[in-house]
Amino acid sequence: MRLLSKILLMAVFVSIFVLMSTVGKQKLWLSMVGSLAVGLLLFMMVSSLTPLNSTIMNAVLCLAGGALFSVGLGAVSNIVLKKTSLV
Repeated sequence: MRLLSKILLMAVFVSIFVLMSTVGKQKLWLSMVGSLAVGLLLFMMVSSLTPLNSTIMNAVLCLAGGALFSVGLGAVSNIVLKKTSLV
């Protein structure tokens, strides 16, 4: 269950990278540094969300949290793309 929870939590970090890549635009280094910095803010929470004795409830909560983060950060990315141009 711990491995499944960590896999389901990956959606959070993917949406963080998408948001940082839209903020960084053409600068790869800026999007990489930004995504690593924001990802490290959430890194300490991963061990509390997926403990060694994980149950199905941890997997469900990670799925729900990943979906909420993906939708929320996707909406923020969409707003950033509408306000700026990539060129």
